Amino acid sequence: MAPVRLRVGVPRELIEHDRGTGDERVWREVLARLGGLADVHPLGARRGLRRMRCDVVLASGHRDLPRDLDAPLVVQVHEAPWDDAAQRRLLAPEFVAPMRARGEAAVRAA
Repeated sequence: MAPVRLRVGVPRELIEHDRGTGDERVWREVLARLGGLADVHPLGARRGLRRMRCDVVLASGHRDLPRDLDAPLVVQVHEAPWDDAAQRRLLAPEFVAPMRARGEAAVRAA
């Protein structure tokens, strides 16, 4: 019997990410590794998950999260320098507060 592959929904902007950014490098690697284990389905802004029948949704803890999910949500929060005192001095306060809040909201949602 063939192994069952998970159907993983991923917001389209993580698949079609900005080139040359740190976020793009992280997601390119995550999706490459995931592709060997699961079927990745891009989620559009309005595409319903019920039609997609995803087993799980993988999203970034640094971006807006998909809403109205019928599948469990898994978030990735990577490189959180705003939680390191030495790194925080290098970051603008107007960047730190929203990123910390976004990461905390993502973890709660997951």
